[in-house]
Amino acid sequence: MKQFLTIGLIALLLIGLPALAQDDTDTVPGPAPVIETRALAVDDVERTYVLAVPDNYDESQPLPLLVALHGAGGNGMEMAEHAGLGDVPTQAGAIVAYPDAIDESWNYLFGEEGVDDTGFIRALIDETVAEYAIDESHVYLTGYSNGGLMAVRLRCEMADTFAAVAVLSATMTISLAQNCVDASPLPYLLVLGDRDEVFPWNGQMRAQDGTVFGSFSVAQTMSYMASLNQCGPATATTDLTATRSIVRVI
Repeated sequence: MKQFLTIGLIALLLIGLPALAQDDTDTVPGPAPVIETRALAVDDVERTYVLAVPDNYDESQPLPLLVALHGAGGNGMEMAEHAGLGDVPTQAGAIVAYPDAIDESWNYLFGEEGVDDTGFIRALIDETVAEYAIDESHVYLTGYSNGGLMAVRLRCEMADTFAAVAVLSATMTISLAQNCVDASPLPYLLVLGDRDEVFPWNGQMRAQDGTVFGSFSVAQTMSYMASLNQCGPATATTDLTATRSIVRVI
């Protein structure tokens, strides 16, 4: 398990809710969203996901859609309950989908045979768009750890689907970088703790059975993403010291 900052605020920043800057004590809870577990077939495999819809959903008002990918060893319901996204439907007026990975792990490697997670996410979005009034120009993606790696793959394969992507606790890897070289630009946010042991802030490399494995540093990841997004090499940095933070463990 890893400690991480709640991604609820990250998701709300993606969707664009200025009210989240206020203190929690000033927030008046709204009605709880309607949450249900759903299923759909992808390549004759039954896949499941959790869907959270605002209690006051109105089909005449198209809403943003957020897809949130859990980490390895987790599932969609755990993501819904523990990732700090519970207020997104109410406060941001958005629908949130929490997909379940097969065997609790996403198949994020390009070219690896097995479960078609990309096809699953496409089907999930298509099904949600068909059933609900979704603003298709405001479909967002976020993922944590192993789900963050899957989010990077989807960012590269489905850049025309998403308005922006936020990755938590996962930097770029060698294999993902090699397969993302022709990806279209897409706004990207990375959040990583400087004590993360799985994805070290300064990156890591290792050799195993004749193959090189490794993850980029934060600086390398942002440089790479800047190149994909056709941004200049110069970046502005600001050091922030948190006066109040929420830490959760899943």
